[in-house]
This record gives sequence, structure tokens and C-alpha cells, in this order.
Amino acid sequence: KPFLQLASTRFGGWFFTTATPPIDRWLLRRSAGRASLSGLAAPTLLLTTTGRRTGKPRATPLLFLEDNGRLVVIGSRGGRTAQASGYLNLLAL
Repeated sequence: KPFLQLASTRFGGWFFTTATPPIDRWLLRRSAGRASLSGLAAPTLLLTTTGRRTGKPRATPLLFLEDNGRLVVIGSRGGRTAQASGYLNLLAL
């Protein structure tokens, strides 16, 4: 797939982890979860958590896979060592 090849480049890694989340938030909300840029490479959902410090709702586009009828959500921040903020918000619940 061409999008997976792009995502494996330095520019593609930056693009899919930094540039697409704000666009995906907008697209996923407007399309009721049917459209996203990241979704061109892998299925994407919009996970809304509560900010651990602010208490405000935070929506994060995340890749997911289906495994025997269960959704496995991937919050890896593109392989970076720091945890994704959505993950930290889930831990704080």
C-alpha cells in the first residue's frame, strides 16, 4: 500500500503523527467516524477521554485492529518513547 510506504519514511512518520491528528479529529467528527486521513493506511477511531489535569474532554484519533470481535487500540505515538497523552489520560481514570 502506498500510504504504508509513505508512513515508513521520515516525512511520512512526521506527517501521520503530527499533521494528521487535527485533520482526522475534524474528519472523523464530520463523517460520523467514516473518514480520516490515517484511515487510508489503517482503520482509525476517535477516542474521547477526560484530560487528567484540565478535566476537559480530549479527542484523540487512534489506529485500531479487530481481534476476535474486540477492538485493539494502538496509542504508540508513532513509535516514540514518550507515552501518548490519551494513554496517560486513560491511566488517570
